Amino acid sequence: MIGALRTIQEGSLKVMGRELVGMNNRDLVIVRRGIGFIFQAHNLFESLTASQNVEMAVELLGGFRTKREQAVAILDKLGLGHRVDYKPNSLSGGQKQRVAIARALVNQPKLILADEPTAALDKQSGRDVVTLMQKLAKEEGCTILMVTHDNRILDVADRIINLVDGRLESDSHPNDFVSSHTQDPKAIDSQMFMM
Repeated sequence: MIGALRTIQEGSLKVMGRELVGMNNRDLVIVRRGIGFIFQAHNLFESLTASQNVEMAVELLGGFRTKREQAVAILDKLGLGHRVDYKPNSLSGGQKQRVAIARALVNQPKLILADEPTAALDKQSGRDVVTLMQKLAKEEGCTILMVTHDNRILDVADRIINLVDGRLESDSHPNDFVSSHTQDPKAIDSQMFMM
């Protein structure tokens, strides 16, 4: 619902200062264009190169002249400068996920919604990507709302919301969360955290 992908029938939900309840489809599209999405399954177009997959996001905002330059720059920041012209079938799972992350970051949105962005990454790649996301969030004044089961990256969060069986169990600072959940890590269903 926060990503304006579903219509809200009642209540209230404000995203980036805009009320989504009752919003028409055209306005919902405008809201979505201001959000970067990172899906667990990278959702890349197999017929396009890494750069072209990222360039598509730039085109959505009218950046036709600079799309290649922007795509290559963000892919390079994510360690894929040498793979910009490779198609997804020539990339590892982790590299595909980094292309998806580049696609979400390229337009410098004020909100990024990330669903398990480190799921296909090894420990170091996952750490590198989350550290980069944290850096960009601070530099650009961006909020990243991430859903994850990866406890290895929770220390970069500003806030952790813990869900168990679909219910809010806690809303805490990372230090408080880690110390209170080290005893029974299996009790953790999923976490949403914000940077």
